[in-house]
Amino acid sequence: MKKNLKIIILFICQNVFCQEYNFDNFYEFEGSGIKAIMINSQDDSYYFTCKKGSETIWGYLFDFKENSIHNYEVIDSDNSVQFNYLNSRKMTTAYLTYIENNIQYDSTTEVIDSIKSKTIITKNHVNKRGKKRFLGKIELEFDGSNNVFPGKLIAHFGHHFFDSRDLSFIVNKLPNKIIFDYNNGIVITNKLIKKLKINTILKISTVQLVHKQ
Repeated sequence: MKKNLKIIILFICQNVFCQEYNFDNFYEFEGSGIKAIMINSQDDSYYFTCKKGSETIWGYLFDFKENSIHNYEVIDSDNSVQFNYLNSRKMTTAYLTYIENNIQYDSTTEVIDSIKSKTIITKNHVNKRGKKRFLGKIELEFDGSNNVFPGKLIAHFGHHFFDSRDLSFIVNKLPNKIIFDYNNGIVITNKLIKKLKINTILKISTVQLVHKQ
């Protein structure tokens, strides 16, 4: 996405109630299906993620207060980024409450130097005797940046690595690298390539919600 974000909103909200979402940080990664993320550093109850398809960039606005996902088509042109609202759907109960049985996450932090650090989160299956079987791990590398990054966003980079449990144990700091290492030999590396301060507002009217749910 371009450095200067100029937002074009096709639906103008006049005399109708709108759900309004404000974003102040933009992060772009390479190496996985996640192309970009927008967050509000003061409110982690919602965030926006983008995934690039074969020809189209799809956007997903996750609202955990309303338990809704709003879907967008994102058009990245030379001078602007356009968000075309498509539809909305409720998050399923399974999405919100699914917990894998006998799964344990362990987290350790390693200080590399005065600036850099690394957090390793290991996923294990624990049997009735308490014996652990390694399922995979995540390495989060930090470079001292103070940028906010909701820990629960990490789940969007891993393919079913996390279930729906609370991820508040993951520090809310922006990682410059996210590495998933699965027990089947698959390794997925996501590298931060851009971070920007933005002032972006997305609005969805009740008219749109009623007609497109």
